[in-house]
Order: sequence, then C-alpha cells, then structure tokens
Amino acid sequence: MLSCVRYIVIVLILYSRLCFAVDTGNTFDQNIRLDEQKKIFDRFEQQLQNSPSRYEIPLPNFQQPSSDHGPCIIFKKILCEKVTLLSDQEIETITTRYVGTCMTEDALKNLLNEFSSLYLQKGYITSRMYMQEQNVSTGTLHLIALEGKIEKIQTSSSDITRSFENQTGEYLNLNKGDRLL
Repeated sequence: MLSCVRYIVIVLILYSRLCFAVDTGNTFDQNIRLDEQKKIFDRFEQQLQNSPSRYEIPLPNFQQPSSDHGPCIIFKKILCEKVTLLSDQEIETITTRYVGTCMTEDALKNLLNEFSSLYLQKGYITSRMYMQEQNVSTGTLHLIALEGKIEKIQTSSSDITRSFENQTGEYLNLNKGDRLL
C-alpha cells in the first residue's frame, strides 16, 4: 500500500512538472509575433498621422479685393474671444495681416474665412469665428469663436458608439475621429 501511494505521488509530481513546463520556443515565437504586430501597428499609426484626412472638406472661398473698395474701416485692434483650440501665435498671425488696413466687407469675410480654414485644417469641422453686431467706432473688432463639442452620439452602429463613448463633452475633431474609428 505504501509503495502504491509512493508511486501515485511520484506520478503526480512528474505530471505536475510536465503541466507547468515552459516551452521557451513558443514564448520566443510569441515575442517575435508581438514585435512584428507592434511594428505593423506603429507603421499604421505613422501613415495615419502623415496622411491627409480621408474626408474632403471644402475650405471657405476667399473674396478677391475689388477695385471699388466701397466703405472701409481701419481697426487698431482685433480681439478674438472664447478661443481655446487655436494658439495665441496662430491668432496673431492672422490678425496682424488685417490690423491697420482698410477693412472692406470682403476683407472682413476673408478674415473670418482664414479662421474657418485654420479650424478645418486642424480637423475642427464644427468650429468657426463670428462677428456680432458691435460699435466699430472704437477701432477694435471683436470676433467670437464658436467651437463645437460632442454632446451625444446617436447611431445604430454599436462600434461607432463605443468608439466615441469617452468623447462626450470633447471638441469635435475629425482627425481624432478617424483614429477612433
């Protein structure tokens, strides 16, 4: 009986060692496959960052200055309010071209279109710059940004819903949306 128990214990020990034996060949192969998958994923991410958006978004039309200037206003300062998605440098680059110049209706449209184009190039398709009614005799032009955020995603596709589930309340950016999908 004792030899039978000893035999069973030896068999169990050998069996347990076989069960927990590590096959280094498979682990090595798995590591190689993981490295290859990581390289493929990295290449895909790089291509995604370097490629233009797959959506063709038309940029606003710029008005050609006409020979008949019509009435114009010279602004000493252009202030942009409620802007969070553009840097101060980007805003200044655009506004400095217009400060101190004779601003016609076409020039005002071009100013707004430059901001719209910048938002679109950055992927913010629901963001625009607007002018409200204002007293321009002060020499200051006030522009207000309206930057669109995701309020709610409604779709029959659960994949799209899952992709955007953590984006509620975030600014809508088409480039980021491409990556999420």
